[in-house]
Amino acid sequence: MEVLLWSIRVDGQGDDRIREILRNVNWEELFRVARVHQMVAFLYYRLRTIPDLTDIPEIDFHFKKLYISNIQRNLVYLRQLLWILGLLTKRGIEVIPFKGIVLAQQAYGSTDFRQCGDIDILVRRKNLPEIISIFQAAGMHPTHLFMIGERLYLNIKRSIDFSAKNRINIDLHWGIFDKFTGFSAADAYFTKARQIKINSFEIPVFSPEDTLILLAVHGTKHLWENLRWVNDVIYLLHTNQDLDIKSAISYAESLHCRRIFITTLILAENLGGVQYPDHVQQLINKEKSALAVAANIVPNIMTGTMPSAPEKVYILTKSRERWLDKVGFALFTVSTSTPPSGFSWRLPILLRPLYALIQPLWQRVRR
Repeated sequence: MEVLLWSIRVDGQGDDRIREILRNVNWEELFRVARVHQMVAFLYYRLRTIPDLTDIPEIDFHFKKLYISNIQRNLVYLRQLLWILGLLTKRGIEVIPFKGIVLAQQAYGSTDFRQCGDIDILVRRKNLPEIISIFQAAGMHPTHLFMIGERLYLNIKRSIDFSAKNRINIDLHWGIFDKFTGFSAADAYFTKARQIKINSFEIPVFSPEDTLILLAVHGTKHLWENLRWVNDVIYLLHTNQDLDIKSAISYAESLHCRRIFITTLILAENLGGVQYPDHVQQLINKEKSALAVAANIVPNIMTGTMPSAPEKVYILTKSRERWLDKVGFALFTVSTSTPPSGFSWRLPILLRPLYALIQPLWQRVRR
């Protein structure tokens, strides 16, 4: 993890020692861990930014092929996203892509350095039936045939997954996160949206402030088990120097996730070397509860381990301010657990809570 943790820093810390560290590194293990955290492309980019490392052949041998493959794959994602946006805008349907390929551009200034898994799109609930019909007519179909109990699950989860003919997954969201998290698909997200250019194409995205809040809540729900999520936050802050952190804190407070947001700022500072204006730093230093939550999370990130299920629930409840949010956040996070990385068996939706039990056992097997 030492090399990966060095790579996400934006303050230059460790640059003077990285060559010495790499001299004794196990390259196969480094490549394996980078793949687990979906950081291969980014790590290759970072290693190639250090002039003193140009004579190390193992960097190209282990990382270059996947780096080039990621560039090509992201171009396919971009083409798919543009095609979907074209289908919907023809019908006058307004949507906002988020995470994935648009986050790569927002956070890193390029789509080359982030490995993307699917396409996430926020839609208005009123447009959902029409969008589903458009998707199905275009050859995109839900990845599950939902029964009555699972439809209830979807109404809580507020998203549905589609699969295209080229096997790219498209996740339609009519709410930001599940109902228990406290976010909604309010018009505010659409009124605050802005346009960014990706390869000369204009694409609607969340504001940097809304994106940062989204990343904070998403990462906290999963206890930052994937280092790429931490890196996204660090580079979003680093790339968007004009991001209004004070405004974002106020909006996070209105969503009852202020502690989560402040904790995320602390993680970016401790792990990435992000520096804040004095007034923001003073505010962070006063947030004792957020500092305590961060103190529980950082060791797990640095060692690449996950807490036990009870520890996970404890940290999640401590990350929310209101008791209703504490209970809902912890219970629904456990109930919507996703398969551990590298775990090939997929459980039916209603059995997904079992993933919370499988996760620590699977990690031990992999180690």
